[in-house]
Formats: sequence, C-alpha cells, structure tokens
Amino acid sequence: MVETRAQLEVQFAKKIDLIIDQLVYSEFSEEDINTFTETVKTFLKFIDLRQYILDALYDKVKETANVIKPHDVTRYSSFQKLLRVVIKLEDQDLIDTLESFFLKDRKIKPFFLLLQEQISLGKDIKQSEMLFLSALNTYYNIDLDIINEYLGIIGQDKSYMVRRLMDKKIVVHNALAKYVAAVSLADKEATEQHLVPVIVQEFDGDATSYMSLCGIIITHRPEFADVLLRGNKHDVRDRFSAFVVRNHLNDIMLIVGYCIYLTLNNQKEFERFEKEFISIAKPEQLLTYSRYVLNSSRRKILRRLVDLKTEDSRNEKHLVSFIQYFPEFGSLLPML
Repeated sequence: MVETRAQLEVQFAKKIDLIIDQLVYSEFSEEDINTFTETVKTFLKFIDLRQYILDALYDKVKETANVIKPHDVTRYSSFQKLLRVVIKLEDQDLIDTLESFFLKDRKIKPFFLLLQEQISLGKDIKQSEMLFLSALNTYYNIDLDIINEYLGIIGQDKSYMVRRLMDKKIVVHNALAKYVAAVSLADKEATEQHLVPVIVQEFDGDATSYMSLCGIIITHRPEFADVLLRGNKHDVRDRFSAFVVRNHLNDIMLIVGYCIYLTLNNQKEFERFEKEFISIAKPEQLLTYSRYVLNSSRRKILRRLVDLKTEDSRNEKHLVSFIQYFPEFGSLLPML
C-alpha cells in the first residue's frame, strides 16, 4: 500500500519530535548536531513542513526553559546544544521569538545561554541587544546584577552601557537615568571611571537633560559635582541653582549634595541659592533643609517659618517642629 503524503508527513513529524527530545535528554556530539541541523535545513525549504519544525523547536526550548534548574549541569549542557541547533538553523524570527519569551517571562539565564551560543558561533547580536535593552526597563527595573552579567558575556564595561543607553536610536524610556542612579549609588569607582567621563564628554542632549543626569549623580556623589557642572559641551554652573529650585525642591539629597559642592567651591552662589530656596520653599521643605544642610541659615529659616505661620495658622506645626529640633532658637520667637 502506497503511503499518502499526509501519512509521510505525520511519520516525519513524529521522528522530528523524537530527535528534538533526544537533543535534550541524550548525549549528542557536535557532529550529530551538525548533521541534524543540515538535514533539518533541507526540510525547512518545504513550506508545509517548515512551520511545524520551527514550532516544535520553539515548544521544546520553551518547555525545557520552564523546568530546567541552574544546578542541573547535564541538562544545561543539553539545553545549550538545543539552543545551538536553533541558532545554526539561522531563522532570525525563531531566535527573536525565543529571546522575547525568555525576557518577558523573566528567564534571564536561558536568554544569556542563547546569547552566549550566538557569540560563540560568531553571530551578530545587535537584535538581541535591542531586545535586552528594551526589557531592562520594562521587566527588570535596570537590575545592576543582570546588567553586569550581560556586560561580562559581551566583553564590555559600564562605559559601553552608558553609551548604548545614550544612543538616540534606542528608545528606552528613562533607562539611562535609572542606570546612572543605580551605578552612582552603588559604585563610586564605576561612577568616576565610567559614568562621569562618558556623560561629560559624550552626552549630546539638551542642557536640561544634561543637568538632570548631573543631579542624579550629585545626589549620591557630590564630590563629582565640579567636573559635571563644568561639563564639556555643557557648562551649567550658572544655571544649575535655578534648575534645582525650579525642579527639585523635594529632592533633599540632591540639595544637600549641591550645597556641599557650593560650600567648598562658591560660597557666594551658596548664599544666593539658599536665599532663593528659602523664599519659595514650602514649610515642610524648609524644615527638612534646616535639618540636613548642616551649614544652613537656620535663623533665616526660622524667620520665614514665622512669616508663613502668620500667613496661614496651619503652618504653626512646622514652626513647633523647628523649635523641637533646634531648641536653642526658642528664645528668639518673642522677638520675631
């Protein structure tokens, strides 16, 4: 009895499924993998078989990624071979789909395995990087450990990541700011060696965007304020005070860092900044400023709190709190 084409396709599909299973659960040599890959490439030329084969591979990779454990060395080795087959088939849509699944499902280890296999086979990873950078903000909240592992895999340092996130072709909302904040908070050396030089010398956005990045770093590392504000393309020393007062009255750590810089470098500008701050800040902001800026003019702040209390009696609580924090000023109240 002559078998129909449909029956032959069913038999072929079963054999393909069996071989794909064997890739995961049995030992296959590199030669076996190459033989299988070249054979499958032949069948991929047939449209009615192509989608079945690609779907079968996708399902098996996804299934394995869902159950594999990091400590299962043997299974991980087999999983790598399966990923190598996927890469050698050179179907970019399948690779993109798998990478998107790994990233969206927060399976970062399988994503890194697929990335490593692509690099070892000399493949272009630009598309993989675009997906990774997009996922960083969406699914991983700019996790430094994940970024550092990624940089290790591709053989780059933090300067590279700053440059990539500064690239206007990469639309990753707020990712650069988040990365700068994370690195400057966690690593002084990396801030000095990788963040500050690249931002000062290479950032080509507008002055307001530049000052925002400066503010993030100064919040955590005020010692770099001078080189940042002098800039390269942007010298913003004469504009930064207004920027802080206009946009960051609630950002007490930035204000503290900026005041440290001004106290050491420009006492007159510190006095101008403080005068403007005191004139427009809310009572709760004045109270916070008086507590955290050690060289603040507390007498002037007290006078302003008295004025605000006169304007609105509900502000009296802030005046009371000020005296509680600084009881030495209590005797001045009758004279104000």
